[in-house]
Order: sequence, then C-alpha cells, then structure tokens
Amino acid sequence: MHTDKKIFPVLYPLNRDLSKRWFIKYKVQCYTTGALVSKKYTGALNLIPDLQQRIELAEKYMAVIKRGEKLPDLQGQRTASELHQPKSFASAIACTMQYLSTGTHGLRHATLLDYRCKCTIFCKWLQSSGHAQLTIGALSAVHVKEFMHYCKTERKLSNTTANDYKHTLSTVWQTFVLDGKITTNPWKMVKDLRNDTQHMPAYTPEVERTIITYLPQHHPQLWLFLQFVYYCSIRPRRELRLLKIENIDFENGTITVPGSLAKNYKARTVIIPNVLLKQIMHWQQYPLHYYLFSKEGTPGAVRTGLNYFGYKFEDFRKAYNIPTQYKLYASKHTNNRKMAMLFNAVVLQHHNGHSSLSETQKYIGEMHWRDLEFLRHQIPQMGKLK
Repeated sequence: MHTDKKIFPVLYPLNRDLSKRWFIKYKVQCYTTGALVSKKYTGALNLIPDLQQRIELAEKYMAVIKRGEKLPDLQGQRTASELHQPKSFASAIACTMQYLSTGTHGLRHATLLDYRCKCTIFCKWLQSSGHAQLTIGALSAVHVKEFMHYCKTERKLSNTTANDYKHTLSTVWQTFVLDGKITTNPWKMVKDLRNDTQHMPAYTPEVERTIITYLPQHHPQLWLFLQFVYYCSIRPRRELRLLKIENIDFENGTITVPGSLAKNYKARTVIIPNVLLKQIMHWQQYPLHYYLFSKEGTPGAVRTGLNYFGYKFEDFRKAYNIPTQYKLYASKHTNNRKMAMLFNAVVLQHHNGHSSLSETQKYIGEMHWRDLEFLRHQIPQMGKLK
C-alpha cells in the first residue's frame, strides 16, 4: 500500500527556548502528485517542562517522521480545555487576565486600578518580547529580571516604582501558588532594586513664613486643607479629601479616619489642635453627610477632585516663588520633623496612622540629615551626663 512520504523534519525553536512553543516542521511528498506540502506537529512537546526530556521526545517524533510511520494523534491536546491540562502549563497572560477578572474582589477602587495597570503592562511586555506563549510554570527569575530591566530602560521608571511592579505581580503569582497552579513564586526569587527614592523635603523656615503670611488671603480653603495635613497628619488625596462632617467630634476636638479610607485599612482618631479647631467650629451647622472640602470653598455635598488642592498649591507656589521641591504634602513631614524632637515613636505612629512601629522608625530615619540640626547645640558632651 502506497503512502505519502514524510521528509525534512526540523525542530523549532532552533535555540531550544522553553518559553516559546515547540513544534516539528516537515514536508510531506504526495505519492500520486509528487508535490511537497509543509506540515507542523507538536504532539506532547509543550507539556514537558524539562529541556532534556523535551528534546528526547522530539527526537523520537522526528525518527517516526523519517521512517514514514504514523505519528501519535496528540494534536487535539493543543486546543483542549484547560481543565484537562496541567495547571502549570496555562498561559501566563491568560492567568493574569483571569486574576484581574475574578481574583480582585475586595480591593479598593484605586488599588484595583493600580493592579490592572501593572498587570496590563506586564502582559503587553510578554507579547512584545516574544513570550506570548509563556506558561506560568515556565516563568522564571530570568524573565522577572528581564521585565525589571524593561521597566528601568524602556519605561524609565525609578527603582522604587519598578519594585512596586514586582511586588504587585508577586502578589498575583502568589495566588497561583495557593491555587496549586505552580509550586514556587519566581517574583520572590529576585531581590528588590536599590531604593533610589528622593524623599520629600520639609518646609524651610522661610517657606513656612511665606505660606503663613500669604496663603490665608490667597486661598482660604487651601489654607485650612494644608493645616489639616500639617496638624493631623491626614493624607490629603485618599483620606482628607473624602472625610465628612460626621467624622469630626466637635465636642472632644477629634477627627476620625474610617478604616475604609485609611491607607492601612485601620480606623484612627486624631486630636485636632485648638489652633485649628477654633477655625472650623462653625462647620457644625452643615449636614453630617457633607464633605469637609468642596469646590464652593465650604463643606458641600460634592467632593473636590483628586488633584484639586495639589493644583491650587502649585499655583500658589509659582505666584510666590516657592521652590518646586516643596509640595502640599510636605506640610505633614514638616510637622513630623518637629514632633520627632518632642514625642516618642509610639505617639508618632498613632498620629501618622502607621501600621507598625518599625514603619514609623523607618519614616523618622528617612528624614533629611538637616532635620537633626538641633544636635549641633544640644548633643551631650563627653564627660558630662547632660
């Protein structure tokens, strides 16, 4: 019985890259017409993670092709449902996108947007770098380092931001470990890049005088907003901007940041100093559901935009020639610099809403060396107890 002749089997990819899809390309010569037709065969090649074992199986397939024998009918496995395939051989892109659609329940809106952004960028990198078929089981520390290098060189991200990408994707991959899809998390095998964050400087006495002298008349509402950040250490965009009249206890002079708004998900109550409390006592006349800050310049039913006060402060800074490195949020650091000289770390921890004392100690340690200028005159001298 005459059959078609199979010739010229070649294994791809030629560099034997496990991150790419493997297949054998060969030609079939029709017995009746003599025409050569190109064919591809994958069999079970892409189901084997070990390089040497995959090569050995490929050589067996090519031997079968050269002998003109019938190949095993395994082609259907390529399109079979993922439920019938090993979990570790699922596409990294598919798993990542599936996580975004099913595994992000309970995340805050801002956190969800952050996850979507980072995961989408990672998936686009996989596609553009030739790793579109990479499985979650095949993703290694080498790929992680390649992605980090891409973040640094192509996207021009700082080391700190690149580390944030790694931490986010590590969280996603850890869910794959817990689901039993993979056994190890490759993102945890790569060390963080050296922290290159330039911390926001506190206001100089000259900048403070400029703010105190001109801001109350320039923008009274911005002046109140800045004082809340300064005196109460409330984060401006994700906390203070979303607080309402109901969050203030005018009788006891406190303001509560609910856990739903707090960065660490823990509610905290902060003392409102008398110098600030006196300026807002008339807010008691407003409905409890009103936001503290609205575009009308008073408490209102509609909150301000995310960057509203940031832009207003930039306008003020430019109008009074304040250097660009001094931001609205720096008012929080300015007061913390002073409080660190008067109070212990436990007080600062609660006041700033830090989740742990170590975080507060790190925060204090990151203050610029000029913040310790008082040591020049007050440091204990040798031979003296005080």
